[in-house]
Amino acid sequence: MEEYNLTIVYVHAASAFTVIVPLILSLLGIKKFDKGIQRFALYLGLVLLSETSGIFLGGVLDIPNLIVYDIFTALEYVFLILVFSAWHEDKLFRTAMLASIPVFLVVWLSATFIFQTSGSFDSIFLSIESIVFVFLSVVTLAKEMRDSSVLLVDNPRFWVASGVLVYFAGNLFVFALIEQLLQPGVTRYHSAWMIHTALNVTKNILFTLGFLSTGAPSDWWSERKRKWQDQQIRLTQ
Repeated sequence: MEEYNLTIVYVHAASAFTVIVPLILSLLGIKKFDKGIQRFALYLGLVLLSETSGIFLGGVLDIPNLIVYDIFTALEYVFLILVFSAWHEDKLFRTAMLASIPVFLVVWLSATFIFQTSGSFDSIFLSIESIVFVFLSVVTLAKEMRDSSVLLVDNPRFWVASGVLVYFAGNLFVFALIEQLLQPGVTRYHSAWMIHTALNVTKNILFTLGFLSTGAPSDWWSERKRKWQDQQIRLTQ
């Protein structure tokens, strides 16, 4: 059983670091992306920092790491709201999204540090966050299907919104039952966590496709290749 638990930890760690791929691709063309995609690239860096910190504290130092993920939840909400707000022109809708940030942070601060509520609030908190981003993903996908001037498969917004939708919709029941699943001796924990891991990998694959669809990686390589060729020509002159 201990070996099985260790396998779960390794699988989770491997899935967590799949975010490195879309993060690298995002950095290759970050100057050419729209404001929303640029913010999303920063969000991916935050994901990597959170996962690295959580795994190091819990897996290497064997000390509680829940505070890392608590803080990440708040920052994740802020970053993703900023991403989605950049893709909508409707002022009222954007204002509502941005106004939700201070409300979310006040409630999060109160629950996490002032009242120090139990896992029951964490369950509700994560579920609400999931519902918000499922809604925003669906609205964004509908908008891009209606208004996009390029094919959806060549639209990074489509891939990012799809990844967010898959992740939060799939994890909604996991977050809703997190208090029960985290109880010692609950065998459903492993199955639920494997689902979470699979969804994590899937969303990072979708994010990767999104950055590949921009052509930024190939443009970056072509530019580096041209500079190298120009340098070789100058050296031979």
